Amino acid sequence: MLGLGLALLPAGRLVRAQGLPDALISAQIVPGWQLSGGQQMVALHLRLAQHWKTYWRAPGAAGVAPRFAWAGSQNLGAVEILWPVPQVFDLGGYQTIGYAEELILPILLTPQDTAQPIAVQLGVDLGICHDICMPLRLDLAAALPVQHLGPKNALIEQALAAQPQSAAAAGLGDVSCTVVPIADGLRLTADIDLGREMGRNMDWVGGGYLGVIELPDPDIWVSEVLAQQDQSRLRLTSDLVPPRGVSLALTRGDIRLTLLHPGGAIDLVGCPAPQR
Repeated sequence: MLGLGLALLPAGRLVRAQGLPDALISAQIVPGWQLSGGQQMVALHLRLAQHWKTYWRAPGAAGVAPRFAWAGSQNLGAVEILWPVPQVFDLGGYQTIGYAEELILPILLTPQDTAQPIAVQLGVDLGICHDICMPLRLDLAAALPVQHLGPKNALIEQALAAQPQSAAAAGLGDVSCTVVPIADGLRLTADIDLGREMGRNMDWVGGGYLGVIELPDPDIWVSEVLAQQDQSRLRLTSDLVPPRGVSLALTRGDIRLTLLHPGGAIDLVGCPAPQR
């Protein structure tokens, strides 16, 4: 693992570490703005060389999921990462999900005390890939003073505008999940009413669209999702397998479904049982 030390001064100047790999042009925490409730909007900004990419939170069968650690941060109460819509790539016959050449990842930071500044210590383990894949460790620091409401950062605003739609905004109908046991885990089947217009315009089986099923525990293996479509009804099926010797307890409110399509994505959190 290649370790890189980077720091952001309060004025926003990047102190660049020696030995950055050629594939990674820059990595920094971009300061944004303070919200009315005292939270700070910032972003992780990665710039990669041409043809290189990094991965989404659910990277696909051949990708590397990024991991974030906030140990050592001061006055930091909560963190929410706001992922923009990713792209789908083909890597040697496997689908991977991520971002090509640049990622602006908005992060909402909630301080423990809104009257005091936040000192961020962020460790990121991630993979970057082109013809080869390279694991990286980034150590970033930022001092975020208490701010008054002011101008917003245009780069972060653009990334926020690229968030997936909610099910309601996309016009989806009912969504439900059926869970049945299999030999080594559970089989999850999600039934989604796409609505008449979306069902007519989207060919999920042959049109290059992708359904993703996520659980909060990264140690649970989630198989590639099988999609079946009957007009406006979409069915996604995936096997969920915990580590050997570990029982799998599934909480329906923790199931996350993402429907990726050429025009963007739809994010669904929680999947109730079918109504009888």
